[in-house]
Amino acid sequence: MLKASVLEGFWPAGLFKTKRPTLVKAAVKEKTSARFRFAILLIAANITLLFAYVYGVNDLASKGYVMKSLEKKHTVLVEENKKLNLTAAESGSIVSVQNGTTMANFVPAGTPRFLEIDLNHFTQR
Repeated sequence: MLKASVLEGFWPAGLFKTKRPTLVKAAVKEKTSARFRFAILLIAANITLLFAYVYGVNDLASKGYVMKSLEKKHTVLVEENKKLNLTAAESGSIVSVQNGTTMANFVPAGTPRFLEIDLNHFTQR
């Protein structure tokens, strides 16, 4: 038995013409139509996925930008809070209060004397 080796695609397509029955042509046409529809479906799916990817990346980038600006504001507010706490601590210290009284020309009060009321005096009348 002889086996023939065939080199498909070696000879140009138009060199040997073979006639196919009409049923085979219809089946090939249906296959081509189905392949074409499938190709269009794949292209549409790829375009949809591409737009979804670009939208997602853009959304994440904008959220990252907002987060970065909020972090900057947080850092500024933390520093301002530290300064205000330091100012409040300095204002409330006893040294600051004593310096404030001397600068305002207050005089020492000395030893206070209190008024004493005799309640028995009012009840005897």
